[in-house]
Amino acid sequence: MLGPEGKQLWKYAIADGETVWSEPAYNPRLKEIAIVAPDLIFIRLDAETGKEKWHADSNGRASFVQVVAYGKGYLVRKDMSGYRENDKASGLPLEDDLLGYWGQSEDDSWTINFPRNSDVVVSGTRIYAARRTRNRLTLRKVQVPENVSVGSK
Repeated sequence: MLGPEGKQLWKYAIADGETVWSEPAYNPRLKEIAIVAPDLIFIRLDAETGKEKWHADSNGRASFVQVVAYGKGYLVRKDMSGYRENDKASGLPLEDDLLGYWGQSEDDSWTINFPRNSDVVVSGTRIYAARRTRNRLTLRKVQVPENVSVGSK
């Protein structure tokens, strides 16, 4: 983290040899920075000190590829291509990627299907799946599950 004059205020290192996969997301409501890395590693840091506030990791064939501040938490896009590749031989239909909301507690979270090869875009409380092709940008509104809270969007 760099200060206004460009001086390093703090530094955070993830596991040896691991790299961050997406741009860090700053959530001003929580004064946190969230980062994602390979193998389903998701980390929430105190923006002022760089101290780890929360860390989730799990091994699997999916990867967290994008994190976006939303309400009192984060939207996290999970690339499921590792599972799709493994399931080709099964003949089952290939599934979408996943989008999850991680709030301040386990009760304040949800996961939904999300279009493959799309980016998460937030405008106010609206969530969109943005897909870019060579000559076109397509936005599709994402429906948040009914009966869930997103911590005062």
